[in-house]
Amino acid sequence: MGLDERTRLLLESVAEDPEQPTSPRYAFRVGPRGYEWFVGRLTCVTPEGDFEFHGYPTAHVPPCVLRRFRDLGRLTDAEYRRLVKDLG
Repeated sequence: MGLDERTRLLLESVAEDPEQPTSPRYAFRVGPRGYEWFVGRLTCVTPEGDFEFHGYPTAHVPPCVLRRFRDLGRLTDAEYRRLVKDLG
């Protein structure tokens, strides 16, 4: 995965707790084998106050995050229901 795709995934990610900017962030892409899910966890805060996250593949996505993706129109209701069973 290149830098451009990593950046895109971070920009499109959804926070587990939208009230907390340091909350883990989740993103997905659809590859040849289906959904590929990623979680980004805060690694540091730069001197400028920017947050740096380290991302890696995950097999667990909280239902509240899946719901946000559904509400944003990135997942259909049927996909949401199936993924809650598979990943929750």
